[in-house]
Amino acid sequence: MTQKDQIKLESLMEKIIEMQSDISELKERILSPDGDGLIVQTNQNTWWRKENDSLVREIPDLIQFKKTTYKIIWILVTAIVALGAKMLLDHPM
Repeated sequence: MTQKDQIKLESLMEKIIEMQSDISELKERILSPDGDGLIVQTNQNTWWRKENDSLVREIPDLIQFKKTTYKIIWILVTAIVALGAKMLLDHPM
């Protein structure tokens, strides 16, 4: 083996060691059980979605209820103002 081949082989070994270190770091980030690992976060997100799925489905119903309630309130306020105006105009001073 020549000197040039030896240098290439050493360089290759250094890169392999660096890649192993990077892979170990990524593995730790993905599998960390402390709550900051990717798998743990994904599981927490999935759990939250399952727990709150029924609430998310109710949102359109709540929006429709709110719109209907606003319409009824405006009708009542308009009717009360109209009755008040009629009473003022019909009552002789």
